[in-house]
Amino acid sequence: VGATGGGVWRIELASGDGEEQRRESWFISNLADVGSDAGESDGSEARDLRFFHPPEVVRSHDGAGAFDGLLIHSGDRAHPNGLATEDYLFYLKDREVRSGAEILQPDTEGISPTGRIGFDDLPDQTDCVRGTERDPQGMACRDRSLDTGWKLRFERPGEKGLSRPLVDAGRVFATTYSPGQESACGPREGQGHLYAVRLADATALVGGVRVRDLGPGIPADPVYAGDHIVLPGRGARLYDRDGDGVADIEKFLPSQAPRRYRIDWREPGLDPL
Repeated sequence: VGATGGGVWRIELASGDGEEQRRESWFISNLADVGSDAGESDGSEARDLRFFHPPEVVRSHDGAGAFDGLLIHSGDRAHPNGLATEDYLFYLKDREVRSGAEILQPDTEGISPTGRIGFDDLPDQTDCVRGTERDPQGMACRDRSLDTGWKLRFERPGEKGLSRPLVDAGRVFATTYSPGQESACGPREGQGHLYAVRLADATALVGGVRVRDLGPGIPADPVYAGDHIVLPGRGARLYDRDGDGVADIEKFLPSQAPRRYRIDWREPGLDPL
């Protein structure tokens, strides 16, 4: 779960049986701490990052092993027209996938306060649009070590994430909002945008372009509807379905992930047969 102080917290539900064991053994640990407001040492308004929406969680693996990946972006929902903060989309890799791992053990008060992933631990993939861009040493940016995850900066003034990202078969869809210009003659409506990037390295999903406009206002989350993804607003140009050389505006994108099924279950000893 994200917090308005720029932290991401993990609630550890320790394995085992029995009501008392589960009640007494759970604890909280700070998975990441990426915010730093002006009142903190080395903090600033630009780093006053806040999370108001839940993360998207995906189970995955890379060369370093299995992990739980968390997609979450920052943005102050209480001040959507604020311009001072530089907000980001974060991909955090939580590698402690075994319940009760030693690194997660709390202090005497039941809380592990130190974030295991900091802002500077996440490589900045903002300039890595196509993946072929090279650093001063000649390395392609998609080949960087991304063992802890990555971050992607929103580049428009005041642009922020006010929704929950969605991951579909290695594709990330995330909406953002950028404030409009102040005017005495009309409302400050602002614009919604859609980021379509690859989960592995934050490069553009199609066409070498990461961001598409969704129209005016604060956009909602991308959501599943059956075997399709519903994009908010007027939709976006991503794929050329009819082969005319121009990407089509679509509100309903076919999912590329295995079909999802609704599953119900029963809690032994609590639910009736």
